[in-house]
Amino acid sequence: MSANMEGGNIRRGKQCPYCDRSFSRSEHLSRHERSHRNERPYQCTSCNASFSRQDTFKRHQSRYHSQPIGNIAQHQDQGNTKADIPRMTRVPNSGIATATGTRDGVEPTSVAQASAFDPADFLLMDNSILDSSISGFGFPLITVPEFGNLTEGTHESLNNNLAMSSFTPPIESAATTPTHPQQTLNPSSWKGSFVISELKHQQLTFEIDMVAPTQVPRDFEAPTRFALERLLNTFAECFLIYVPCIHIPTWKAELAHPCMILAMASIGASYHDDDMASSSLCRIARASIKKYLELTPHTIADQPLWVLQCLLLVMINGSKSANFQNYQEATSLASLLIEGTRYRKCPPCAPESANGENSLLEQWQKWIESEMTRRTICAIYIYLSALAVNFQTANGLCNLDMSDCFLPCEEIEWTSTTPDAWQSNRQSSFRPPVRFSDAMTSLSSSQSTSPLSFSTFGSYVMLHGIVKQLASLHQDVWLMESTPMLVQRFEQALDRWKIWSEQNPEFHISPRYPNGVIAANAISLYRQAHVRLYTSFGLLRSTLATRNVQDLLRSIKDIKITISGSNTCLKAAQCAIEALRTSVKLGLFLTGSISGWHRKLMFNLYSIECCLFLSFWIREQCNRPILDRSAEENNLVRLTQETLTEINLDPVLTTKPYSIQLLYAWALVFQVCNASGLHGIVAEALKMYADGLTE
Repeated sequence: MSANMEGGNIRRGKQCPYCDRSFSRSEHLSRHERSHRNERPYQCTSCNASFSRQDTFKRHQSRYHSQPIGNIAQHQDQGNTKADIPRMTRVPNSGIATATGTRDGVEPTSVAQASAFDPADFLLMDNSILDSSISGFGFPLITVPEFGNLTEGTHESLNNNLAMSSFTPPIESAATTPTHPQQTLNPSSWKGSFVISELKHQQLTFEIDMVAPTQVPRDFEAPTRFALERLLNTFAECFLIYVPCIHIPTWKAELAHPCMILAMASIGASYHDDDMASSSLCRIARASIKKYLELTPHTIADQPLWVLQCLLLVMINGSKSANFQNYQEATSLASLLIEGTRYRKCPPCAPESANGENSLLEQWQKWIESEMTRRTICAIYIYLSALAVNFQTANGLCNLDMSDCFLPCEEIEWTSTTPDAWQSNRQSSFRPPVRFSDAMTSLSSSQSTSPLSFSTFGSYVMLHGIVKQLASLHQDVWLMESTPMLVQRFEQALDRWKIWSEQNPEFHISPRYPNGVIAANAISLYRQAHVRLYTSFGLLRSTLATRNVQDLLRSIKDIKITISGSNTCLKAAQCAIEALRTSVKLGLFLTGSISGWHRKLMFNLYSIECCLFLSFWIREQCNRPILDRSAEENNLVRLTQETLTEINLDPVLTTKPYSIQLLYAWALVFQVCNASGLHGIVAEALKMYADGLTE
C-alpha cells in the first residue's frame, strides 16, 4: 500500500486557496491553481499556442514542431534536446501510436513513408490550434498529411485563425517574431468562416459514423458540406443572438471540433423545421462530447471553454424539444456545466500591455478570450435560470455563483469584425466594467442609487438575477403573503432594471435593431416576473416539463387566481396585456412574416402566465359594472378589446367572452411561433382549455 494511504484514505493536506479541492502533491496543487488564474506559462515560440501544463506543451512540440523543445519556453528545464523527447508516429495499418526517437540512431517514420492514410486521421486530425485546447484528449497521436495542397478558399492560412484557447484554441500569429502595433494586418489570419472543406467534411462524416449507429435512425444521412454550412449560418443568424457567447467574426468551422459543429448544426436544423435532423445531430453531438470527456484525463473544471459551449448548445436544443426523453437527457448535463463554470475566474481584461509592445492583433486576441469566457459564463447562467423559470426545475440547477463575474461589454464592441474596428469601437463605447454582485446590490437597494449602464446582453443577465431571487422567494409562499414589503422591494428592483436598461439606445424591441431579440426576451421575462409577484404558477411550470398535453391541460384547469384591486394586481394586468400587444404589433400571429422573427423569437414561453392571468383578470372586470372599475382598469379593458380586434380569430370564436377569446389568441401566437414542438404543445393545451370553458 502506498505511503500516502492510511486506513484506505488518501492524505490530501494541500488545500487549494480558490476552491475546496485538495491534493497530496505540491506540483499537482500548483498546476491546479494555474487553472484558476488562467495562467499558461509554457509558451510556444513557433506559434502563439500556450499551455498550463508542461506535459501538454511537450506533446504539442513533438507533434507539430521539429525544433528542440528544451529551449522553447522560459519555464522549461535547460539542457533538453530533441533526442530527449519521444516523438509519436503511427505504425502503418496498426492504428497504434508508437513512441520513437533518435537516441538510438533510428529516425521516426515520416509522413511520406506511411503506407496508407487511415480515415481515422480525419477524426483525430489536430493542428496546433486544436492541440492547445484539447491537449490531453487521450486519443493516440496520429500523423496526418500537410495541408499545403488544399484548394484556395478552404484552408487558406489554416494555422493563422484567431480562435481563442477558450473556444477553438489560441491562434498562431501570422509571424513568429514580434510585430509593430501599426503593421498591416492580414484578414485571412483571423477572419471567421463557416466554410466546410472536403477534408473537414470527411472528418465530420467519420465522427458521425463512429457514434451514429446507436444514436439515430437507420435512414439518417449525414448532411452534405453545403447543408452544414447552411445550418451553421442559420444557427448564427437565428439562435446565437439569444446567447452571444461565440465570437463569430473570428470563428472558423475548419478549426472547430466535430462535436461543436454538430451541436451548432443541430440547432440550425430546428429552425428549418427538420426535427429528425435536429434531434439526430443533437444526439450525435451529445455522444461525441461524452466520448471526448471520457477519454480526456482532465476534470470538467480544467476543460477549455469550447467544451462548456458545446455542452450548453446540446442542452439547449434538447430542453426545447417536445420529446420528454430528449429533455431529460439534456437537463442531465446541467451538473457538468455548473462544475465546469464554478471555479473559472474572469477578471476585466486590459488588452493593452503596459509597455505597448503587444500588436493590435494580440490585444484583440487577448480581449476576445476574456470576453468570450465572461459571456459563456453569463449564457450558462441565463440558460440554467430559464430552466428553473420555464420548468420549475430543482433550484440547485441554477445555483451558479455569479458574484465575481463582470457583465458583458457593449454589443458594438463584441461584434467588431476587424482589430481596427474593435479598437475604434472600444474607445468610443468603453465604460468601466460592472461586477454582477455590485449591480444586484444597486438594483435591490431600498435607497436611491445612481443608474448603472448595461449592455443589452448584460441587462438580460441582470434580470435573470432578479428572477432567480424571486423563484427562491416563491418557495416560501407564506413569507410573500405575510411580508408585503418584500413584494414592494421586488417591484422596485424590476422597475429600476427597466429604467436603467432602456437608457441604452440599443435596448429596443424592434426587428430594426440588431439586439431586438434579446430586448424582447428580457421584456417578456420582466412582464412574467410582475405576474409571478402576484400569484404562483409553479405547478403549471413543472407539468410543462413532462411535454404531455393532457397533464398540462389538467394543471391549467387547477389554477385558481383571486383578482384584487391592489397595485400589484393592476401592474400584473398591465404587463399581461402588453405582452399580447407586443406579439400583435410584431405580427407573430400571422403566417409568413417577412421579418423572420417567427423563427427568432422564443420569448413566448415566458408568456404563459400572462395569458392565463389576463384571462382571469378580464373575466373579473367584465363581471363588474363599468362605474365600479377604476380609470386604469377601464383603460386596460379597452386595450384588451382593441388588441383582440387585430387578431384574425375565427368569426365563431369572436362571439365568445373576451376571457375565452384571449386564450384562443394566445394559442394562435404559440402555434404560429412554433420554433420548437414545445410551443405547439402549449397551443394545443390552451385551445382544449378554452373549448371546455362555458360562457
